[in-house]
Amino acid sequence: MRLNQKSSLTVQIVIALLLAVVLLRHHAVLVDTYIKPVGVIFLNLLKFIVAPLVLFSIMAGILSMNDVKKDGRTGLRALLYFMATPNFKLEVQHMVKKNAEINRHNPGKMECFL
Repeated sequence: MRLNQKSSLTVQIVIALLLAVVLLRHHAVLVDTYIKPVGVIFLNLLKFIVAPLVLFSIMAGILSMNDVKKDGRTGLRALLYFMATPNFKLEVQHMVKKNAEINRHNPGKMECFL
């Protein structure tokens, strides 16, 4: 490789990751104290942005259909999917919560509530 040629972005990222691992290996307290909160904030902001973005893009797609009768089954399927997925999520969440309560009160015996 020539000296004046720039390396690709992938190579630069890999070099930076390797340097970070080597330099921060023995400084776990520094990482936990100063760097980890920045990562947690970044992930929380990402979750904060992604959920509404997905919701509003689905809503915009459904609302952009001018005539549901004209679009036929596609519009109906989208509407049913949009209404059914939150209900499915709530049912699964309810079953998991019930299983956790049953197994917590009777730890020696594993039961499943469906």
